[in-house]
Formats: sequence, C-alpha cells, structure tokens
Amino acid sequence: MAAVLGLALACLVPLSCDNNDGMDPAPPREGRGATVSVTQFYEWSLDKTNAELERLGIPVTARYGVTAYKILYETEGLGGDLVVASGALIVPSPPLGQLDVISFQHGTILRDSSAPSQSESAQFLGVAYAADGYLAV
Repeated sequence: MAAVLGLALACLVPLSCDNNDGMDPAPPREGRGATVSVTQFYEWSLDKTNAELERLGIPVTARYGVTAYKILYETEGLGGDLVVASGALIVPSPPLGQLDVISFQHGTILRDSSAPSQSESAQFLGVAYAADGYLAV
C-alpha cells in the first residue's frame, strides 16, 4: 500500500527523475507542493463497491474493491500566499502494482464541502475508474 500512496503523491507533488530507475520522490519540503496530510476516507470490498455503484445508478461492474484518500497539500493562493488545498485519490483494492492514472475534475461548486476531497457522493467517477483498475486522482 505504501507504494500506491507514493505513486499517488507523485501525481500531486513535484518529483525528480532518475535516469536509471524511473521516478524518485523529491525530499520532503515546505511551501508550495508540500504534503500536509494523507487520510483514508474508506476501504470498500468488491461487493460493497458494486453495491455503491448500483445505488448511484452507474452502469459499471467493479473488478476491484476501492480505497479512497483525502490529500491536503500546500499551494499558492491569490496574492501569492500559501494556502492548503485538497485532492481525492481513489485506488483499486487490493493494490495492483503499477497503475494507469486518470485525473477527474469537478465542475464549478458553490461550497468546498461539495468537492470530491470532502464528500463521498462527489467521488462516484473516481470510484468507477478505480473499480476498473485505474488510479483516480
């Protein structure tokens, strides 16, 4: 699971490349791009994932269960000040090794509580992708 989280953080935090063996995470740092926290939302079995997809009316049959995380990180806000932003990360469960990444973006929202990183109900696309074997950011 640590490898999956490392890959996920690679999607949100800048990396340095090593020509010999691929991507290596940059050392921890402060400021823009720094990870503040990673918190698990939930971990659903294959049966639970299929039940949730059916409940939401999504015509997908899951091949995997899913685990969802909320990632808080620092970024630059208006005026150049550092602010804490959030992102959702949903991965197939159990871990599968190297995964293709899909980035899904929500439309305009009126409340932060409507963002996928804040609400399970806003994560339905990410759940559908992860249930099919993708890392959804």
